[in-house]
Amino acid sequence: MAKISFCTFGCKVNQYETERAAEQARLAGHQVVPWGEPADVQIVHTCSITANAVRDGRAALRGALKRRRDGGLVLATGCAARTDASSLVPSPDVTVIEDLMEAVSGCGDAAVPPVEESRGDCLSCPSQRQARTRALVKIQDGCRFRCAFCIVPQARPVESSRPVRDVVEEVRAYVALGHREVVLTGVRITGYRPEDAGRSGLEELIRRLGEVPGLARVRLTSLYPSEVREGLLRAMAESPNACPHLHLALQSGDDGILRRMRRAYTSARFLEVVEQARAILPGVAITTDVIAGFPGETEEAFENTAAVMRRAAFSRAHVFTFSPRPGTAAAVMDGQVPRHVARERTRRLIQIAAETGRAYRQGLVGSVQRVIVEQQRAPGILTGLTDSYVEVEFPAQDVLPGQEVKVSVTGVTEDGLTGVLAVANAA
Repeated sequence: MAKISFCTFGCKVNQYETERAAEQARLAGHQVVPWGEPADVQIVHTCSITANAVRDGRAALRGALKRRRDGGLVLATGCAARTDASSLVPSPDVTVIEDLMEAVSGCGDAAVPPVEESRGDCLSCPSQRQARTRALVKIQDGCRFRCAFCIVPQARPVESSRPVRDVVEEVRAYVALGHREVVLTGVRITGYRPEDAGRSGLEELIRRLGEVPGLARVRLTSLYPSEVREGLLRAMAESPNACPHLHLALQSGDDGILRRMRRAYTSARFLEVVEQARAILPGVAITTDVIAGFPGETEEAFENTAAVMRRAAFSRAHVFTFSPRPGTAAAVMDGQVPRHVARERTRRLIQIAAETGRAYRQGLVGSVQRVIVEQQRAPGILTGLTDSYVEVEFPAQDVLPGQEVKVSVTGVTEDGLTGVLAVANAA
């Protein structure tokens, strides 16, 4: 039996894969210990979305080498292991195994000293997963699109989808462990095409998950805007547990920049999706990602993005300053925007996002929201998330994380809401 530790960078897909790998290791008789503790096998599951992410992975591998036992293994897995192995790996003593599950299956090759008592559980262990209110469920992998700024299709070029029946079975298992909410994740979940449902896979999955007893919420991760169809929105509207929250990555509100980005929609099409979503899902929260300072972005193009952000009235927006990612088309495009200009545009878009987000939250004041408690922020003060993915802070006693409560919203904060337990509370 080996002692194994995991360090994970990046998206929810990577987080899910590490959780599954940790479970597989435990089922094989290995002991999973927290990162940084003595271990026979140290695995860094890497991210390649930015150059900084690759550097973070390299730094983690360096730290692992310093802790390595005689005969121990240090393994690099994941996206950066596929796209940036030469710059990721700091020493020949690091073994690159692109697939995480393959890496775990080879852990028996490590030299194993006598087992010592661990100081605690790894965040990837099932015992920790059971303690969380939300469970990640990966339904799809890979992306065939080639956005000019994105390295991910080079790391995960092959698309695959899990059968609906397998996903439903996994969700039922999480509900049995006490989870109230699942988050469906993947590299491009609007490309979910399972063999048992075809092109309507995501709609069918939402319907099937609506039939799972005890499952309070089904939340979706990022959706490709032009692939959000009426059928999907109606399936969400008819579901008893699909959250009224859509994350639609705008990236830019200027059609010329969208073409340069190789995004398969126009700003008008994006706004059509937003309007349709609000018509079918009243009160839906729409969040987004936006890049400021993409190559070729003029002041006029920037103003077009600002105008679309105002019209879309996002409840939250993640605004990023463009950073050239080596290996992508955008990194060598002409028209690179000066850094100080891009940062100033980022600041202006963040201000717009703050205004629209506050307006959305202000519209919730006076309403009663269903909240699943996440944590205790201070003695007697709890926080949780609404169905529309807004954090609420409220005073309460004898309420535990994972419990569902009704909260009367009384005010807004910089990032969320304040409230009190509703009088008629279905705790």
